[in-house]
Amino acid sequence: MSASPQNEAHFKFPATVQELMAARLGPLLLAIGKDQEQISVCAPNTTVAEALRSMAERNTLSLPILDDPVHNKFVGFVDVMSLVRALVMFVQSSNPELAHMAHPERLHQFNLAQLKDILPAVEGNADSCVSPSLVLNATFKDALVPFTMPSQEIGWHVHRLLITKNDGQLAALFTQSDAVQMLARNTKLLGESGKKTILELGLKTRQVVCVGSRTTTLDAFCTMVNEQVTCVAVVNDLGYLVDVLSPSDLRGCHELRYEHFSLPVHEFKRRPGSMLKIPTPVVCSPNDRLEDCVNLLAQQRLHRVYVCQPHMVPIGVLSLTDVLTVLMKSQPA
Repeated sequence: MSASPQNEAHFKFPATVQELMAARLGPLLLAIGKDQEQISVCAPNTTVAEALRSMAERNTLSLPILDDPVHNKFVGFVDVMSLVRALVMFVQSSNPELAHMAHPERLHQFNLAQLKDILPAVEGNADSCVSPSLVLNATFKDALVPFTMPSQEIGWHVHRLLITKNDGQLAALFTQSDAVQMLARNTKLLGESGKKTILELGLKTRQVVCVGSRTTTLDAFCTMVNEQVTCVAVVNDLGYLVDVLSPSDLRGCHELRYEHFSLPVHEFKRRPGSMLKIPTPVVCSPNDRLEDCVNLLAQQRLHRVYVCQPHMVPIGVLSLTDVLTVLMKSQPA
């Protein structure tokens, strides 16, 4: 990283929200240990299976796509959510060329497809259809804008940004998770909102999309995409939350195999060779304070928590986008 006054050893992490908003991304990334991040990339002609293997080998959920590696021409991201959306469109396609293919064959062909052939067709995939990037000199507030305001082209929020040096060289990835980790270092940065409950902030109103515990993983992903959400709650016959499925559960997959996707979610996440850690679903109460939920999200490194009533009945979802939106709205225009 290029030197700047804030990048020096005496840089102090922001103590107020005003300081955080004005802080440059360079020293902030240094503070959370992402200044020396090794960024793996892929190309538009990379296949789905190759992208999955690369993500699995690096234990990551996304890769920047460079159209010209020499000049670092960045065209977007491929991530597990974009692949899930593209897969569902592929499986549900009425294209006559695919009509004769059963689901196992369609998954096989999808693994062989090149990213340039599947990602442009994915509606709502902001990260792969636009080119979100900032330079190291940009501020934390500059990053909050795409994180909290839906893309005008797509209508969805961006979940990660490519950060470059002034000469265009790749520097780091900055994600919503990174932003929330920073908030968790000092939840006073949330101001009065941090002391309010999820109920008081109105953050539990989003409808929860549920699937039954016997639903296959492929059908659950189809429900996720068709309902335009990024996760589904898996409930038992009594409506109690027993599991959660999100694209992050593809972590470690080297290819998308029908024998795995035909399993119920519970079995898919516990299949032989899976790299997933399977904890009990992490939840919060509508009466929990936002600052406590931020700490929970940061400690568990989660993208969301379900808001539940007693007996694990899900009534809402609190996401990283929700947290960052509260922070953004607290700022003067």
